[in-house]
Amino acid sequence: MTVDPHRIGFLGAGQMGMPMVRRLLAAGHSVTAYARRPEVREELIGLGASASSDAREAVTDADAVVLCLFADAQIRDLAFGPDGFVSGLRQGALLITHVTGSPSTSRALADAGAPNGVRVVEAPVSGSAVDIDAGQLTVLLAGDPADLDAGRLIVQAYGDPILTIGPLGSAMAVKLLNNALFAAQLQLVGEVERIAAEFGVDLATVAPAILAASGRSYAMDVAGRNGSMANVVERAGHFLYKDVAVVDEVARELDLDLGALGYVNREGPLTFRPRPGD
Repeated sequence: MTVDPHRIGFLGAGQMGMPMVRRLLAAGHSVTAYARRPEVREELIGLGASASSDAREAVTDADAVVLCLFADAQIRDLAFGPDGFVSGLRQGALLITHVTGSPSTSRALADAGAPNGVRVVEAPVSGSAVDIDAGQLTVLLAGDPADLDAGRLIVQAYGDPILTIGPLGSAMAVKLLNNALFAAQLQLVGEVERIAAEFGVDLATVAPAILAASGRSYAMDVAGRNGSMANVVERAGHFLYKDVAVVDEVARELDLDLGALGYVNREGPLTFRPRPGD
């Protein structure tokens, strides 16, 4: 796919971000990406992007900036204050955040960029690096209606479907609920695995049977493909830990009762832990 080329600053060229950069380059955009590690900068240059070890430098001349960082804490470290990258954005630049986090962070980005006319679009995603490579990543867009078309022009390099949700904050709310529901479903699959073992039936037998019946779910499919819930937790537990923690934090901020959803994630059999170093 080829679109009107943009100069794009990119922060977060990791497991999900690197294939996004590839797709953006293939769509005809020029990309300057921030990366702390020299080997990541070398990989970016090998793809045809420019690379910088300074976040502010990476975005200075950008028409649009894409954030694919792990969590809100990384945004706070890089974005705000007199040396943060937001204050270095050009007049009217578009800031697209894929980071699954609190709606309050999106609003903080908008407030910080407002004096310079920076436009902020939320674009949390659902999917994997494989989906990005295929151009089939689900993207949820939220922000000022006048900015959403501009955001769509960028994320269509790897996003399909791209769903418009509403005003700034709403896409993050939907994504957090999605992730909390998925985590809760995994907890319930963990209970199914435990109880099935008491019947003398293993998950390798349970999963395909339920996937062919009315109890089928994406969570059960994930469990079946990974062989056990222990494998699921080992491979994705740090993502789930972060997402459930953000949901809990936002619920406390807004005095929301998560009800059964919160109970299952608190009391379920699976223990999600942060990745070392996060």
